[in-house]
Amino acid sequence: MSELRDAQIDLEQSLLGPITDAFPQARGINIEVEIWQDNRRKRGDAAIESWQPARDGEIRIRFAVPARSGSWSRDYDAPGVESADPPLDPEDLRRDLLESLEIAERRPGFDFVALKWFRDLFLPAECPDWAESRALRDRAVRSAIEDGVILTNKVPNPKNPAFPVTAIRVNRAHPEVIGLLGEDDSVGPRFRPVPIRGEPLSKTVLDERR
Repeated sequence: MSELRDAQIDLEQSLLGPITDAFPQARGINIEVEIWQDNRRKRGDAAIESWQPARDGEIRIRFAVPARSGSWSRDYDAPGVESADPPLDPEDLRRDLLESLEIAERRPGFDFVALKWFRDLFLPAECPDWAESRALRDRAVRSAIEDGVILTNKVPNPKNPAFPVTAIRVNRAHPEVIGLLGEDDSVGPRFRPVPIRGEPLSKTVLDERR
């Protein structure tokens, strides 16, 4: 069963382009979608069917300026608790995220990586301590999707055809991904012409036509 959190991520991704096209001043600002009912914010892990738009349902869009490098992860710590650990380096966090997704993509016998499964099950088991925070996992995945380093697509869900699965994959062509993970070797070696002795083929063809 799909969760409201998955719908929120889909909405944030689909709204980002139209909003920044209409309002250029919004570029670089994060879009956050909130789902409300009866003047109360719905939990992200609530079932998608639990939201009834005709019963005082609302979808609210917030704009959040990204925090400075190295500090944004603290926004998701428990309120009132000061951590003794140094702030997370966003670059290290993103590298952890992308490396974990690459490992998930390489699992034998699987054609895709489901966003919900990766975020809620695979990531906390594979990543360092930061992935134990559900809020931080949500934020890290959402930010990577917004920045284009993780791509999404819909995959048919045989168990529930009305709700296709959101699949994710590393965007290996993205400059940031190349900078963090290096060139992708899985596509095989690039084509390189092999020199052949003798005259050019074009000259041979022309001689035969004369």
